[in-house]
Amino acid sequence: MRELLAISGIEAVEAERIVGRLLELGALRVRESAPVGGSKDPERPASPLLRDKARERRLRMLQAQLGPKPAPVRPPSPEAAPDPSPVARKAPPGATEEEALERVPAEMAPVDDPRLDPSLAITLEDQRFVLGTLDRIDALTPFALLGIAPTHDTKAVRRAYHEMSRRLHPDTYYGRNLGPFRELLSYLFHRAKIAQEQLRDAAVREPLVDAHLEGKAREQRAREEERLAHEAAEVPSVSSDPQELVEAALPPSILRKFRVASYRKAASILKFGMPKEFGEVIEALEAFEITTDMIRRPGGNESEIPKAISRLLRHKGWNETTISGDLHIKREWREVVGHSAQGKPITVQKSTSYVRERFLDGHKIDYVKNRLAFDFEWNSKDQTFDRDLYAFAAFAEAGAIDAAVIVTRDTSLNHIFRELGQALDKAGNPVFKDGLPVPIWPKYGASTTWWGKLIYRLNAGRNGGCPVLALGIKAECISDLERWRAAHSAASAAEL
Repeated sequence: MRELLAISGIEAVEAERIVGRLLELGALRVRESAPVGGSKDPERPASPLLRDKARERRLRMLQAQLGPKPAPVRPPSPEAAPDPSPVARKAPPGATEEEALERVPAEMAPVDDPRLDPSLAITLEDQRFVLGTLDRIDALTPFALLGIAPTHDTKAVRRAYHEMSRRLHPDTYYGRNLGPFRELLSYLFHRAKIAQEQLRDAAVREPLVDAHLEGKAREQRAREEERLAHEAAEVPSVSSDPQELVEAALPPSILRKFRVASYRKAASILKFGMPKEFGEVIEALEAFEITTDMIRRPGGNESEIPKAISRLLRHKGWNETTISGDLHIKREWREVVGHSAQGKPITVQKSTSYVRERFLDGHKIDYVKNRLAFDFEWNSKDQTFDRDLYAFAAFAEAGAIDAAVIVTRDTSLNHIFRELGQALDKAGNPVFKDGLPVPIWPKYGASTTWWGKLIYRLNAGRNGGCPVLALGIKAECISDLERWRAAHSAASAAEL
């Protein structure tokens, strides 16, 4: 190339401009192993001055094509209330256009992805972004590919495309070693351009926006349902045992990890009346841990969380138990058969008996050992509590148990579910629907088994005459929560 330019007689500055334009149009390509200067030695770099000038010129041309860079995002005022419907809203007075966009977080490739190469000119964070986007590109809508939520605002779509272009345009790394990422960037830039062109068409854009708005409305309704449900009585009523007596019967390790409430002196009965069985329950609950991954995965017939309890109790003789029984009834009376000479009635003893077969039938408790019952409800329909408490009452009335323990989710976990964000499938892969991340919190809704649904049933006495100790799982049971927060905070900071 250098010899051709020398023969042409074109001035060096004009020659560089022509070469740059040919590179932009794709008529010329720069091999990573051979710098633009034409050196056959891959270790010998092009002239630093020439490279810097060329890079500055390409950036100026790209900036001229894409328009001015938006102003940086300003953090929202802590006093400002969040906008419940941010889609397609206008920027408030004094706010930048950037603040009017609703962002969709990028799904990054894992930090240990073997395709990452720290020796390349592109940063590891951008490599993770490119790989993570390409890995799921077929599942992304045009909006998701551009990194924004669906909106009717075509200007917002154009701004998002310009921002993506600045990040993906190969000329951003002009003359630098990108290895295989040069072709990946070119392909991703091409797809982003197609996405922006598609979203100009209302026939493509409007169904996506309508589906997004419908999802927002469902989310709002679910939040309202959750709020109303949480307003139900979560505090044990006067029928429960004094909290100071309950806490005196339990070790600090349990009080740290669980919310507790006791009915019909259950805590005292357990501690002093059946110390061996209750001790095994305490040991199991002290060892009980769950992870963010367990929470985000689907349950199926039985998720990993209930299985964790099974592993702690089954081998110690805590068995699923059913009771059944026939009711034998005998009626006795004295029947008048005549009168004495004095006129007094003469009576004889008579009786009859019958059997009500299967009077008790099918009442089942998941864990029973000797005279203590234990049940664990992580995320079932809330009517499951009625079955559990009725079974406790039936077992106790039949003399099969003396007390019961039941464990469920505490209300304080609800904000954790929102914080954990996207759901995972059974294989641990992020779940998407219509190209958008599927959150996990809706599956832990107000109509499932959680503390508030249990307590109001116990307050109503649905446990009958059975003493019951209730425990609510708190965030302290999530073993990797702080590590998850630290990792995701670092990733978010890197993306910004």
